Order: sequence, then C-alpha cells, then structure tokens
Amino acid sequence: MSRQHPKVSSSRGLWRTPDDFWSAVNAKFGPFDLDVDNDVNASRVHACLPHNVDALAKDTEWVTEGARRVWCNPPFSNVKRWMLKAEQESKRIRGSTVCVLAPLSASQWALRYSKLASQVLILVPRIEFDPPPGVDVSRNSADNMLFVFNDKSPYREAIWYWEWSEDVPIRS
Repeated sequence: MSRQHPKVSSSRGLWRTPDDFWSAVNAKFGPFDLDVDNDVNASRVHACLPHNVDALAKDTEWVTEGARRVWCNPPFSNVKRWMLKAEQESKRIRGSTVCVLAPLSASQWALRYSKLASQVLILVPRIEFDPPPGVDVSRNSADNMLFVFNDKSPYREAIWYWEWSEDVPIRS
C-alpha cells in the first residue's frame, strides 16, 4: 500500500492531542483500541497504523474485531476526507465507536457529518494542542468539535457543549 497522505511535522502538520483532553475523552468514550495516526510519537493509543499505511485508503480498515474504539485527530487541513472514512468505518462492525476531533466549522462537510454522527460535541474550553518537535508553542485560534460515530447514542441530530476540562480524571 502506498502512503499518499504523509503527516509532516511542521507548523501546519501534526499537533498531538494534549494529555488533559486525552484523559477526558478516553475516560468518556474509551478506552480506545487504535489511533489512526501513523506517527508513533504522536499516537495516544498503544496501537496505531503502521507508518507505511495510507489511513485513508479504501482497503485500510480502522475498525476490526480487535479494534472497536478508534481515535482520530486528523490534520485540520483535510478533515472532510477523514470524516468520510470515520463514518464508513464506524458501520463496519456493530458496537464500534470512532471519534474524530475537528475544527469548529459551519461548512458543508460539518453540516453533513453532524447529521450522520451519533453525537457532536462542541468542546469547551478550546484545546491547546502539543506542537510537533521543533515548532514553537502557539495558542490555538480555533474552537473544536468532537464527532462520535456509533450506533449507541440517543443524542442523534443534537449538538452539545462538553466542558471536558471538568471531566479530566484526577490522578492520585
């Protein structure tokens, strides 16, 4: 399989999901079995797709019997294609969940997938992503949404605010 969508560590490339948000989302929707990120250093889950696998290829399976809960923090420059793949993959095996982090948007793709997702959560407060190596930390200028694709949610066609920072598990 060729790798057509490389994730480049740059100011426009992969920004890692921060620990505090990850703790909250993993507690609420996880534990996750697979991170579709190909970068072992950025992956939040012990299992990620191999570096040479194109995560968006038609024959790449995210959801399998061994991976029913999938996390995706895609490059925000190309979210629409990742949303399509996530929605398709969530239907592969009954009882699976695919969560996709995305920028808050009123675009056509956001409208379409908000109707297909089980839940859409507007995230409060704004997420401060961990930058790639060699990139200076900067403030996130965009609000974020979390799309949850599964067959279990009673909240279909509703958009909720999630104050995720209140759900961060306290470590002793």
